[in-house]
Amino acid sequence: MGPNAARATGSEAEAPDHRGRPGATGPTTSPRPAGSSKPASDPSKSPTKPARPSTRPVKPPTTYAEWAACCDLLLAGQSDEEILTAMQTGHLEWTSGVAERITRRVHEVFDVRLKAVGDKFQRDVNHARGHETLLANALLDIRKGLIPVGRLAALPAWPDMVKQSLQQSLQHFVERSQTSLESSARSDRTGRMLDLLRRNRVCVPEIPSLLGEDAPPGSLGPPAASGVTQPRRIILT
Repeated sequence: MGPNAARATGSEAEAPDHRGRPGATGPTTSPRPAGSSKPASDPSKSPTKPARPSTRPVKPPTTYAEWAACCDLLLAGQSDEEILTAMQTGHLEWTSGVAERITRRVHEVFDVRLKAVGDKFQRDVNHARGHETLLANALLDIRKGLIPVGRLAALPAWPDMVKQSLQQSLQHFVERSQTSLESSARSDRTGRMLDLLRRNRVCVPEIPSLLGEDAPPGSLGPPAASGVTQPRRIILT
């Protein structure tokens, strides 16, 4: 072993600590300031105040970045009413590139929120275990949960093709959920469960009425985009 290697080995064996003493180990304390009888405070142990949520109203989005930020908030389920109200009065230049990106983001939010509504409803149905009052409450909750999704699908900023695609997907979700419930309820020989489901159907208020607008003329338009969430078969237990 050469002299350089020996020196390197020695420096590793007795590396000085931050106070300059070779080979020192163990915890260290910060030196006290001159004339002070108390040790210096440790910033890492100082109590931190929780950040206050912003109270600023959400600005109606007009750029892709602002629309994307609103989509992020909806994905997180934060301030639905405030965000959707701002989005309702926002606008966006539907240019090439921007159109494709915002359409993907909107469908992402739509799919995630719709799946969350369906998953919660299935948990509520499982918890009800055939109890009529609990099941009626679950049906009421899913209708409430579908309102923000319906509002998102009907925003005035979307071109007709996007609105029609989202609204058609929402309608398919509702119809398939109701059909699945009724199919499962047919095993109840009393017929009371099926009657309850038909009197408290899975539905969402008419989407145009949510925004105070007239229904768009014509049919629902093209089929839903690929990848749009479809409900699992809902089983009554």
